Amino acid sequence: MDYSDRMKKYGVMSTEDFRQMTLDIAAGKYRPSPDVPRIIFGSHKSLAEYAEEEAKKEKSPISAQ
Repeated sequence: MDYSDRMKKYGVMSTEDFRQMTLDIAAGKYRPSPDVPRIIFGSHKSLAEYAEEEAKKEKSPISAQ
């Protein structure tokens, strides 16, 4: 079974590089390929913090509806 469509792709990029990439996309100079991460963090630390929060959510009990 192929799970690639269910996987989230994350990236780490400096703020300046992210800004330039965004401007290039808006100007039509750059078109991201499908394998380029759609979620980009400014540092590995911020990515780790996000991953930790997501892991906590997955471990929390599901509330009764």
